[in-house]
Amino acid sequence: MESHARRSTTTKTAMKTQHCDECKHATMRALPKPTLICAMLHKPRFYAPVYWLKDSWGWKRKCEDFLEKNT
Repeated sequence: MESHARRSTTTKTAMKTQHCDECKHATMRALPKPTLICAMLHKPRFYAPVYWLKDSWGWKRKCEDFLEKNT
């Protein structure tokens, strides 16, 4: 008996990590410590800067519900 397992060949679209503070669903709470609250109940992570010139730090998440704020 031979069993042949086939893997799905569907391609997934890669979501890019986005800054949550730029999202319509995000609200910053300053006290008692700075926290980002997501209206979609997501839990974004805070990424600290590696060095002072790097600008890819902040609250980030891979999110399908991302909507930019209209300012």
